[in-house]
Amino acid sequence: MTLPIAAGRRAAAAAAAAAVAAARHPRPRPTARLASLWRPIPVAHSPLSTAATFPPPPDGRRPPPPPLTVQQRRILYRASQRGWLELDVLLGKWAAATVPALGAAALAETEALLDRETPELFRWVAGQEAPPPDVAARCGRVMASIRAFVEAGEARAARGGVGAA
Repeated sequence: MTLPIAAGRRAAAAAAAAAVAAARHPRPRPTARLASLWRPIPVAHSPLSTAATFPPPPDGRRPPPPPLTVQQRRILYRASQRGWLELDVLLGKWAAATVPALGAAALAETEALLDRETPELFRWVAGQEAPPPDVAARCGRVMASIRAFVEAGEARAARGGVGAA
């Protein structure tokens, strides 16, 4: 019977020590602390707002670019997430530089080109092989644009420039 009494004394001593510590260093309850930090943040513009709702930019700054369409965002993602680092870098940089300005026909050509397998696409982009006649007929303008972009990057790299391809 002495065991439960000793355990009770230990529990009482621990509770008393906790009460003394709490009296020395009072801590607010977590919910009260979080409630005191919460306040509404004034937001002038939602990130989901359209370009038409932005205020005019201050002097010397460009207006924000128009929002991308779903098709343009899909092309940007597919061009930069092929699975091969080399092709991701080449196509991703090309897409970031040119896709926002492409028309509907060029976007359709780009999607058709991105439907091809990664190894053959890399060989065409790197100039190791010429694309087959059906691909050249369907996506020739886009392939020429990608090849020009890659060759311009190779020329910058040969000159020792930064940001090659």
